[in-house]
Formats: sequence, structure tokens, C-alpha cells
Amino acid sequence: MHQDVLSSRVQSYDGIPAWLYDQFPAPAHAYPWPLQSAPPVGDWFFGYELINEPWAGNYIANPFLLLPGIAGSTNLQPLYDKLAKAIRSVDDKTLIFYEPVTWGVRLNGKYFGTGFTHVPGGDSYRDRSVLSYHYYCIVLSLDPVPGNGTIPTFERVLCDDIEGPAVFESVRVDLLRLGGSAFLTEFGGCDDSPTCDEQLRWALEAADEFYQSWAYWGVVRNQKTTINRLARVYARAMAGKPVFSIGKLDQKRFIELFKQFYPEGNPKKFCKYAFDTFDADNDGTISFEEFLITYSAARNGNLDDRLDLVFDIYDISKDGLIDEAELTKMIVALYKLAGKTNLKGDHDPKRRAAQIIAKLDLSGDKKLSKAEFFSGCKSDPFMRRLLDPNS
Repeated sequence: MHQDVLSSRVQSYDGIPAWLYDQFPAPAHAYPWPLQSAPPVGDWFFGYELINEPWAGNYIANPFLLLPGIAGSTNLQPLYDKLAKAIRSVDDKTLIFYEPVTWGVRLNGKYFGTGFTHVPGGDSYRDRSVLSYHYYCIVLSLDPVPGNGTIPTFERVLCDDIEGPAVFESVRVDLLRLGGSAFLTEFGGCDDSPTCDEQLRWALEAADEFYQSWAYWGVVRNQKTTINRLARVYARAMAGKPVFSIGKLDQKRFIELFKQFYPEGNPKKFCKYAFDTFDADNDGTISFEEFLITYSAARNGNLDDRLDLVFDIYDISKDGLIDEAELTKMIVALYKLAGKTNLKGDHDPKRRAAQIIAKLDLSGDKKLSKAEFFSGCKSDPFMRRLLDPNS
């Protein structure tokens, strides 16, 4: 039975008759008696979650409890402090997860936020406290989309551009104020459908962006398929300040990442063509595996590796040949990537592209094959330094 339908005796509503609850015998031991002699230890035990999806309390007697901040400060925080004190008397190290009412993580403030002013047990337990929260888009809960359909634009905007970001931002603001960490302990609630894929993709990318751990909730019918949907690349350890963590890169983040390695240049043009080339399934993202190939060739490969990558990127027509227009775009992008601003005279990209093609177009078709392209770049001192700084 879910905890929020137990009894009005504990400021919930009656999932069992009150007369039956009144006949329950008093417990023989105070909480947490199962832990008195041997608190849980080992990798299998992660933490104590005090209550899952707590209810606000008796809102008939006190309608203000429907305000999440009032419910949190009036009922939940005193209860959590009491539970934390009992737990910490026998286990002072393990994480404690504490959760506001489910509608308490869309906004912040005294009335519309979580209502918490400190982590359970007080500020000295910040390093062992985790704010637990759930995310299910309210619009899709009220008006479900058939599993074989796609989420309409209006609902997608409400979920992905308004409510979802509000949840993660609200949690972020609360963490700055309360301290401790946070954990998306429930999301999903759907399985094996295009609609589900849309919901999972957004939630997973948002969790990556905000560095949030997460736990999926759902009835898994196809375990392998679900695992593939949820699988993410993550860093087991980080040194320094993380820039971002993402399982898949969209074009904006792809450009931001390259800026870290080319601070003096402008990688926008180069990244645009690189992104289009490596987004093999045209879903608007680059998987981690695809990114590794790009990054390795661009940063760690030898000259031939880099030239092969550049050729594939700027062969826009994908016909195995580069014409003068494509070569001009390539040179401009590489100049910008390197931070070169003087594009006049001998460095004029169009002039240089025409010269390279005129010099190396052995077939006379005014286009370069991959072999001709390799030869031309290797014979150009500046292009060689640009593509192979160690030469």
C-alpha cells in the first residue's frame, strides 16, 4: 500500500478504515529498531528514503497545506528531523533521502517551494543528505498521448520548455540554499513506445545537464530495449570544475565543447559541418561513440587521420569529390578554428581554393578526389601546421 493512503490518524487519507487502524497494537520497539544492533552496510545499501511521495497532510482541517511550502515547513520538515535523529543515533554516515510533496519542485519560495529550511538533522548533515524529487509532466499525466503517437507541439512545449526546466531549476536553487545533493528518484512511467522515447530523452538530457543521478520507474516489458534507451555515458570521477555532462551532444553543446580546446579561435563553422557529418541518423544529436571518433581524429590523430576527417566533413555532396565552393568553406572554417583573422591576399580562402584545385586537379574536372586533396594540403605549409601542429 502506498504510504499516502494509510490513515487520517497520520494526517493522510484513509486507505484502511480508521477503526481498523485504531486496533493496531503499539510497536514493541521504537524506530528504527531493525537497525539497533547492525545498521545496513555494504554496496547493496545506498541510503534511507524517509517517505516516497509524501502527502501534504489534513488539508480539510488546514487548507493552506495545499501550498507545498506550508506542507513542507509544517509537517514534513519536523517529521524528517525526528526521523533523522533516530537514524543518526545508530547510523551517522549513510545518506538520507528526503522528499517534498510532489508539486513542491516547480517553483521556489516560502509558499510554493519545498518549504525546507535545512536538511534533515540540520546543516551539519549536508554532506549526507539528498533531496529526492520526481518528474512526470502534468499535461501528459492528465491527457496521455497514445504510445504509438507523437507528443503534439503544444504539449511538448509545456513539458520540455516550461514545466521540465522549472523542476530542475527549482531543485538547483534549493540546493544552493540548503546544501547537500539531489537525486531524480522517479521519472518515466512509460515503456516501449515513440511517445515514451520522447519523454525519456528529454528527462535524461536534463538530468545530464544538471549533473543529477536518476532512477527510472516503469513496468519493464522488454528489458533489453529499455536498458538501451536508458544507457548513458557518465564520468565516474571528475577533476576540476565540470563544464557539462551529456550522453548525447546537440549542435550547441558540440560547439561549446570545441571552444574549450580552441579558445583563440571560432569553431562554429567547423563544428557545423562536423556535426552534420557525424549525426549519422539525423536525429539532431551526436552519440558518445560518434563524438569519440570525431574528437580523436581532430585532436589526437596523425595528419592523414585529420585530413580524412576534414575531407569527409567538407565533401558536402558526399560524392567522394570536393569542388571549389566546398574547399573554400573548408579553408574558411579551418582558418577560423585556428583563430586566423587575416583572410586577404595570399590567405584569401577562395583564391587559395582555386589555386589548390588548379594545381592538383590532375583529372581536369575542377574537383579534388581524396588523394588529390591529401596531396594539396600536405604541400601547403600553413595548412600542414594547422592540421598537424606537431609537424
